[in-house]
Amino acid sequence: MRLITSFQAAQWLTFFCCWGVAVGKEPAALERPYELGPLTISEFIGRVEPGSTAQANTATRVRSKFRYSIRRSGRHFEAKITSITLFTVFLPQDSWWASHASTALLDHEQGHFDIAEINVRKAQLAIAQSKSNGKSMMVTKNSKQEASAAVVAMLDEQLQQVDSQIAADNLEYDRDTRHGLSSPKQSELRRIHQLTLEHLAEELAARNPKTRRLRAKSAPQ
Repeated sequence: MRLITSFQAAQWLTFFCCWGVAVGKEPAALERPYELGPLTISEFIGRVEPGSTAQANTATRVRSKFRYSIRRSGRHFEAKITSITLFTVFLPQDSWWASHASTALLDHEQGHFDIAEINVRKAQLAIAQSKSNGKSMMVTKNSKQEASAAVVAMLDEQLQQVDSQIAADNLEYDRDTRHGLSSPKQSELRRIHQLTLEHLAEELAARNPKTRRLRAKSAPQ
């Protein structure tokens, strides 16, 4: 975790952090942001899992950049998240492509990446809605160190929930499409992914025009 500390008015401390979903793990040396566009086969550089019957594996992770502030309130310290941005990354070194895999499978694997991004956008939208309703992510502890650790742990727990939903959605996607072998269902779900991404991007942009416009990926025609 990268941590930068600076003082603000009213004795607030502001922190800027980069955090990954996986507990206890530092950001991977090689990560590929969702915004770079559709995946290519050459980006799957991981070692094929021995004994696996799968033809490919797509690994993703949810990352966050956030700021939180700490202030003293009587004998306690209050830590509150003041801003947060979530984003999706592809992990090339943990993703692999079997030599016998069909190139047609790439759209199915892109679907897994899109599923992660859909959940990230939903989470970002939920955060924006909570903020507009006056709700804040805040904890109160007996020391500055405890407050800092608690607010980061609270955020990490929420990111774990996003990660769990991504895993559940991926399992359902593989089951419904028979791992991409069912062409009609594959095409149907990819169209749904596309429409969902576009809808969420519009909602996020409407809530904050300054927010970066998230790219929606095109489903095959």
